Amino acid sequence: MSDSEGKLLQNDEAESDLRLVGRLRECGHFLYYKMGKKSGQRRILIRLLAKGSLTQRQLQELMKLSSGAMSEILTKMEADGLIARAKSMGDRRQVEVTLTPHGKEAAAGLVEEDAQMAHQLFLCLSAQEKEQFTTVLNKLVDSWNAMVNEDESGD
Repeated sequence: MSDSEGKLLQNDEAESDLRLVGRLRECGHFLYYKMGKKSGQRRILIRLLAKGSLTQRQLQELMKLSSGAMSEILTKMEADGLIARAKSMGDRRQVEVTLTPHGKEAAAGLVEEDAQMAHQLFLCLSAQEKEQFTTVLNKLVDSWNAMVNEDESGD
């Protein structure tokens, strides 16, 4: 293979990789903007439904939000009657966050809505294609996480 043929193959591969990145961006955009609907509140409601109650600090860490952003979201959720906050009995410095009955109802509705949306998103794929897609996504995530871990350990 000549150098020019090798460069042509590299260019074709680079163009293919860039197309893949572009399509992934489109998927990410769709998932973020079309399904995000108050994603902070949504994620908090679903997490609290699964866990029962969490401290504000635990939620902040799980959601990867700043304390200010978390406080702002929880204040809105409390005003809407979705959550209740109270000092932790075990550690008075901590604030426990729990769902109100209205919050539990809303969270259960979101879980059902998410399941229906996920089903709709992948109707165009056969069971075998879903399995293959999952395998490819797992491979990508594992590889990307390894790259991040290498970068972090190299600092």
